[in-house]
Amino acid sequence: MKKIVLGFAIVYLAGFIYLVPSSSGRPPPPPPGPRGPGWRPPRPPGPVWRVPPVPLPIPAPRIYPAPVVPAPLVVEPAPVVIIEPPVIAAGKVSVTVAALNVRAGPGYGYAITGKLNQGDILRIKGKSKGWYYVLLPSGGYGWVASQFTAPIISPASG
Repeated sequence: MKKIVLGFAIVYLAGFIYLVPSSSGRPPPPPPGPRGPGWRPPRPPGPVWRVPPVPLPIPAPRIYPAPVVPAPLVVEPAPVVIIEPPVIAAGKVSVTVAALNVRAGPGYGYAITGKLNQGDILRIKGKSKGWYYVLLPSGGYGWVASQFTAPIISPASG
């Protein structure tokens, strides 16, 4: 088999590929005479490069890990906290339980700062959702739960 490519004749003969320079760009004519025993094809003119067939290595398939997709970021809005300032109030209340805790703030989560006894009279200085900010008999201030007190109603004057 012969093929002309860019001025070279590619000849495949006896399992080898030969690159032969070609001056005319056409394959050479067939050799004259019968092909009997011991016949060999004529050597082409010019240099001959013998190119043995080389099996190409087949690379092993590459296995890539699946891409890691981060979970979507979910940002929850902060809870709305409404802190109402204490309402300025006036009046007096009396403690209705045997012992009542005085706290540092309007809620059961605040520290206990003192104790009151049943019948103690407290002057209200402020209010906040079920809590009174009061003047204590000792002269200090603190928060007490309003459910454990009763208002003292002063008689009407006039």
